[in-house]
Amino acid sequence: MAAPVQTKVTPEEYLELERKATHKSEYRHGEIVAMSGASLAHNIIVANLIAALHSCLRKSGCMVLPSDMKVYAPDCGNYYYPDITIVCGKVQFHEKHKDYFLNPSVVIEVLSPGTEAFDRGEKFKCYRTIPALQEYVLVSSGQMLVERYRKAEPNHWDLVFSDGPEDHIQINTCPIRLADIYENVDFSLA
Repeated sequence: MAAPVQTKVTPEEYLELERKATHKSEYRHGEIVAMSGASLAHNIIVANLIAALHSCLRKSGCMVLPSDMKVYAPDCGNYYYPDITIVCGKVQFHEKHKDYFLNPSVVIEVLSPGTEAFDRGEKFKCYRTIPALQEYVLVSSGQMLVERYRKAEPNHWDLVFSDGPEDHIQINTCPIRLADIYENVDFSLA
């Protein structure tokens, strides 16, 4: 018996299907990849970060958004659902459709064992093709560790990481204590 042939779809076909879908999927190099559910630790971390960032960035001209809006990585042609996106200034959408951003300032991904290699590798490579992106933040869900990459030049990103409860990590203009990011997270359940 022959293996089924994987059919690639165009970005336009993906976007049309995604607009009608009952669940989220990302578009990666012509393939539609279903998004899986997240752990309790992952969800707590996302909620804590959104609360801290929203409080800090109120009235700054920046918005903090959860994972229901896609981001487009132009050179890769991929569409992703970051865990958290910060957009500063006027939101830029595709001229016809308002369901994906063209200008995220900050993208935050909460790492899980199943996504960590992809988030650190190919996904970061594609995110770096977004001209407006200034920061990429990786937050571990299995230990207290936050890594922030900040664009210094077009092909140069500086890394700062924090791993202690009283350490702070600056995201955009917001210094956030790791104890606040990881409040109520039980790593034994991760």
